[in-house]
Amino acid sequence: MSNGDNVKIKNRISIEKQPDIADEKIKFGHLKNDTVVGTGQKSFLLTVLDKDNKLCCIRKIPNKKVGTVVEGVVIASTENQYK
Repeated sequence: MSNGDNVKIKNRISIEKQPDIADEKIKFGHLKNDTVVGTGQKSFLLTVLDKDNKLCCIRKIPNKKVGTVVEGVVIASTENQYK
């Protein structure tokens, strides 16, 4: 499942195969997320961007494990923490 520091998510859908409506950016919930790793891999940020309205949520997370990132995305998208 992992290749060095990169984690391969099973059965993931490539961004190239996302629904056409996601490119139209007209519906809340088409999210783009990324992680930012600090110096020495001691700190991590999760960024979640709503493609529709360009609102962004940035959360500090304890690590970049898949479960942590998924939990952060779910919290960000359900608690309306966008600015």
